[in-house]
Order: sequence, then C-alpha cells, then structure tokens
Amino acid sequence: MQWHPVFWDEVIWFPLFRLDTFLVKVASQDPQKGQAAIALVNRSFRQTWAARAALAELSARATMRYENVRQLLAAPQELAWLPDDPEAAARPLRDLIHVRRHIETIAQETESATAATSDYNRLRRLNQAQASVQLFRQSFAALKSRDARRFIPVAEHWDRLIGDEIARLSAEREIKADIPNPYITGIPIQPDEQIIFAPRPDLVRVVENAITAAHGKPTLALYGPRRMGKTTFLLHLPRLLPDDILPVFVDLQEAVQASGLGGLYYNWAVAAWEAARDHRRLSLPRPDLAAFSVEPSIAWREWLNAAETALEDKGRQRKLFFTFDEFERLVAIAEKNPALEGAFDLLRHLSQHRPRVYLLFAGAYRLEELAPGGRWHDYFINIRGLQVSYLAEPDARRLLTNPIPDFPLDYAPGAVDEIIRLTHCQPYLVQLAGSVLVDWLNSPTRRQQGDWKTATLDDVAHTAQEILHVGRPYFANLWDNAGETGRQILALLIPKPDGLTQQELLTSLAAPVSGASPPGQGSEQSHPPTPQQLAKTGLPANKLQAELARLEQYKLIVQVEDRYKIQVHLTRQAFARRVKTNY
Repeated sequence: MQWHPVFWDEVIWFPLFRLDTFLVKVASQDPQKGQAAIALVNRSFRQTWAARAALAELSARATMRYENVRQLLAAPQELAWLPDDPEAAARPLRDLIHVRRHIETIAQETESATAATSDYNRLRRLNQAQASVQLFRQSFAALKSRDARRFIPVAEHWDRLIGDEIARLSAEREIKADIPNPYITGIPIQPDEQIIFAPRPDLVRVVENAITAAHGKPTLALYGPRRMGKTTFLLHLPRLLPDDILPVFVDLQEAVQASGLGGLYYNWAVAAWEAARDHRRLSLPRPDLAAFSVEPSIAWREWLNAAETALEDKGRQRKLFFTFDEFERLVAIAEKNPALEGAFDLLRHLSQHRPRVYLLFAGAYRLEELAPGGRWHDYFINIRGLQVSYLAEPDARRLLTNPIPDFPLDYAPGAVDEIIRLTHCQPYLVQLAGSVLVDWLNSPTRRQQGDWKTATLDDVAHTAQEILHVGRPYFANLWDNAGETGRQILALLIPKPDGLTQQELLTSLAAPVSGASPPGQGSEQSHPPTPQQLAKTGLPANKLQAELARLEQYKLIVQVEDRYKIQVHLTRQAFARRVKTNY
C-alpha cells in the first residue's frame, strides 16, 4: 500500500484512476488500515473524492448485508461520517445527506415497529416503514451523484426485507386471529394515525373562516380540559386546512426549556421552518441560532420578513398560522422570569401588525385567566374563544364499531349504547374503553367463555371496572384540579346521579354547621340557609355560583334544568371510589 503514489506524492493534479476501488479493497481486507488510508486520502491534494466514494461504497455494502428488519436500526451509524447540515456541506455530499435522511426515517419507523406491543401495531408501523422505503427508491430519480446512487440496491434489499417481515407477521396474525387494537390512549393522535381521528369539522370550519375572513383578524384561544383532544386537533390542522395556510405547531411545554428569549424565538422559527418543509413542501430560511442568541427581537423580525417573502407565490400570499400548545407553560415561566414577558409583547405585535401571521393559543384555561398579572387585554385585544368538548355521538360510535376497515368486533344489542352512556363521548374515555374492551376480549379468560368477538353488556361492565383502575391518573387529575371548594361540591353530587339544585347544595354545605337536613331528608321543604349560616360555611351564594360555573366550564358537572350533576358517569364512579377509599 505504501507504494501507491497517493501516499508519497503530495501534489497530484489529476484524479488517480480507481483510487476509490483501491481504498475499498484495503478496508475490506483490514478495516483499521483501510480507515487510516481513507483518512489520509481525505486530507490529500485533489483526491478527496476517492475518500468520499470509498466511504459511500463501504456504507452501502454494510447496509446491504442486513439479514433482518431489526438490523436496520443500526443503519444511520453507517453514515455517521457525513456532516449534519446539507447547506453547509460541499455539493458532492448533499445527495448523500439526502440519502442518510431517508435511512434515518426508515430506521426510526422500523425501531417503532420492533418496539410495538401487538402484532397489529407492529404490522401497521412496518407498512409505514415500507412506504418510506418505496419513497426512498423513488427519490433516486432526482439524485445525480454516483455515490448516492450506490444505495439503490440497498433500498431494493430493504424493501424485500420489510416485505418478508410483513408477510410473516400477517401469516402469524391470521393464525392467532386477535381482534386488532388500534386505539390510542393518553397521548395525542399523530397525523399518520388519521384513520382513528375524529376531525371535529365544526372547529375546523371556525378556524378556517377566522383566518380567511376579508375583515378582522382575531386571536384564537382553544381551551378545554386535559385529555379532550386539543393537541391532537392542532397536530392534524396541516391536513385539514387549505394549502395557503401554513399551520405551525409549537409545543410550549418543550419550547420554554430554551434559555431566554433568543432560544424561545429560535424554537418558534425552527418549528415554522420544519412545518413548511414537512407539510407544504416549501422552503423557508433556516434560522441561525447565533443571531437569535445575540439580538433575539432583531433576529426574529429579520427571519419573519424573509419567511413572509418566501411564502409569496405568484401573487398568492400564504398565511403563517402559529398554534401554541400548553400556553400555561409560557405564563408560568414568565411569572418566574420577568424577562420572558417580552414574549407576550412579541405575540401582541404579531397579532396586531403582521397581517399574514395568525395566532392560536391552546390550554386548559381561558386566555384571560392566564396572561401575566391578569392583564390579558393589554396583550390580546380581539380574542375569539373556541371550546374543545366531547365528541359528536356519531363519531364516538364510529370509533367503537369501525375504527379501522374490516374491524372484526361485533356488539350485542345495547353494548355500544352503554359505552356511550358511561363515557358521555369524552375522547380519552372512548379510546380507553375501546382499548380495554379489545384487550379483555382477546384474553384467554374471555375466549374460554365463547363468542369472544362479540362484546356483550357483561363485557362492557368488566371494561368499565378496568377503566376505573387504568384511568386512575386521569381521574385523579380531574379531582385535584377541581380545587377544595369544587371537591366539596363534587362530594355532594357523587351519590346523587339526578343532581341537586343550587339551594340544595347551599343547604348541604351549611348543614354541618347549622344542623340543616341534607338533601332527600326534608331539605326540599326547609328554608334556605340564613346569611349567618352561610357565613360559617365560608361559601356565600355568589361564590357557589362562580364555583358551579367553573366546574361546568371544565366539563366536570352539567346543569339540567335547575339541577347540577356530574356529567360523565365513569367520572362519578371514579370520584365515588376516591372518596370511599381515599386513594
């Protein structure tokens, strides 16, 4: 090897014929010596092409040797020698970086498939990985680099590997014949899970009309209790809104971890850059972290000017639509760090002085309850509130009976109606009921009882009891967030499925002090509590009204005519168990 001219002649003007092949041969025989030779050539005069070609060939050969799907997880490491930023890389490397991005995506999806806990989810994720491989194969039509095209056989080989694994799992699943469990509980439904997403067309219509209206530019506030589907709704907006609106999802729970205003604004700009690339195939200027670190406000203004220019297309002006999830997080951080209140000034400026930038804030609380110092009107003047509530009953029924095509689960008469009654179409509880029910029906115990693919009322009753156990964190969060006075009211409503009137609630709250009879024991005929009695309870009538309104707002109770009751039957059962066992 030492006699090859590249190792002793420091100035060779012309490319040495088959130098890349020579380096690959050396590395194949002795990897350590080969890597040293490639490193030396990479520093040589006008021969770096050979080092790049040799590394590409060695990486392609390594990924070509994979024999099963699990080995695909290691593929990104084979191309770890490439730089991260294609814009900063030399032109010959850009196609290879493009190849690596495809490989990273396939590896991530394959890892997700191997980690799946059911054959159905494993198959679904493998199908997604195979679709990405096929997209990888199609991308070579636009790649001219010879080094990048070395990976064409790799893509074909991976397509066969994943296809064989899909065929194997499909055959096994056919034998097992489990009811698939497509339900997603506790986490937002991602855009690629749209088949089990209830689209909420009324909310989509309001959002689109607010953005496309000829006059007026409202700031939208999306609020509702946790696990009601706010984040899921925001994640699906790129698919639900027209192409001339670019929704930019910003998770403030993550973004507020950034250091100072510079990091915060930089994260918002990066979110927009990624959304344009991923959802609209548009190219926005890539944010420069260094610029944001030095002068956050100036860097943000300059980036936004450039972004708005990039969004113009033949006279059509696209709109940037920032959707800020978990808005409470920003408020909480700003209260601890007054310097971050500048973010609210920036958001106010965006809403008032950037006609093509629209804002939506999502959280569990109304916007006016959150702005620093209660001065929400100083920051956001034209606010339009949108409440995320329960699913429409037809959507809830579809999720239960036909969440995916050819769903093999049948329901006995009344079984679906009972789930609707128990959950009141609360999105999380509907998904949880479907998931727990399928797991129970697939269990050996239930199979032994016969006809395990038909859910009966007994199966629904078993599911309801399991939900009270599995959903304990959710119910505990509802109970804790009700507040001390709210919990007193809920405790009175737990044993009263038909509810209580406001006067009955006042009487009951005063009873421990005044000796008044509780509801159902003469309270209907008793006189309302005196002001002195109410003073002893610490709950005057106007405060009770405010507490009832707050509990209604967060969907814990509902007023039917003149009576208040806990709205969701499963929630009432969970609260009853909590009060009884003090868990």
